[in-house]
Amino acid sequence: MPLHPLDLLILAAYLLATVGLGWGLCEDITHPVLEREIVVDGRVYHTIKEVKNGLGPPPLKTPEGWLHLAHGVRGTAAGLRYVLYLFMTALADTRLHVATTTLDQPLDYVKPPDPLRSAACVDVRRDLIRRNLERLNHR
Repeated sequence: MPLHPLDLLILAAYLLATVGLGWGLCEDITHPVLEREIVVDGRVYHTIKEVKNGLGPPPLKTPEGWLHLAHGVRGTAAGLRYVLYLFMTALADTRLHVATTTLDQPLDYVKPPDPLRSAACVDVRRDLIRRNLERLNHR
């Protein structure tokens, strides 16, 4: 049976990108050689980034850190599911202006970190909904 192109993508993800999202610097972008790579968002099985994950647009600078939008693929009983997720990294001096915006809602969403258990994730989302409803009722 021939492989579907998506099967090849998933196979490549398992073989080449098993650790998660990495970050590094190179001297010359036309000849990129990373001497050191730092994993900023590790791959965790049975989560939204189980099969494959990748970064989206450039991160947004907030007072609490860099807000990243990423995407992931996870396996489910019904097949693969594509998801978007947010995560934070510490601020560093990049000497580059990234964005100016109000980020209260996305920042609220990324705290606290994913507890990695279904029931605990539901509790986190319920608490988020409760707090958002309180905000809406105080307007």
